[in-house]
Amino acid sequence: DTRHITIILEGPIRYCNIFKTVDSYKHLCKEIILSSYVTEEEEKELKRIASNIVILNHDPADVDTETRLLYPPAKHLVKAKVTKKGFQQFYHMKRALPRVKTAFVLKARTDQAYSNLDIAIKLMYSNDDKVVMFPFYIRGCATCKYHGADMLFGCTTKKMMQIWLNYHPHNVANQLIEIGIWTGWMN
Repeated sequence: DTRHITIILEGPIRYCNIFKTVDSYKHLCKEIILSSYVTEEEEKELKRIASNIVILNHDPADVDTETRLLYPPAKHLVKAKVTKKGFQQFYHMKRALPRVKTAFVLKARTDQAYSNLDIAIKLMYSNDDKVVMFPFYIRGCATCKYHGADMLFGCTTKKMMQIWLNYHPHNVANQLIEIGIWTGWMN
């Protein structure tokens, strides 16, 4: 039942056609929340394609500045003024999640598109005590403890808020983004 799910698309738009992605996802959910960087023309086109889209348009410099303050990069990256790769996801999710009004939420990156989300959505509905994730890029625990997915995962909105909003100490910035996302929640 699409009335119970929101899809959050977060991050910079690259590698995929965001218009096609939004068009293929719009019928799967009550609302799509896009947290990204789009032009005025792109925003108009996205709203034309999907009446159920909410666009949170950010200034990349602001996202970078806040991310660097909250999750300082390693010393060798500070001089180069480089933000730790992927940690902007925290910025996007902290702005998107409070807007979710449905019982379930599916988080995906804007730079990836999936041809079929039906299985993930069905698994979320039938296993609301678990987090359903796309495990294509997960390092095994023998290599890297607490490495879950950052590409695509879904669960109850309550659980998603716990994952993103409650457990991120500043020292996670010395880790991979996936470990930064999952360490506190898995503990």
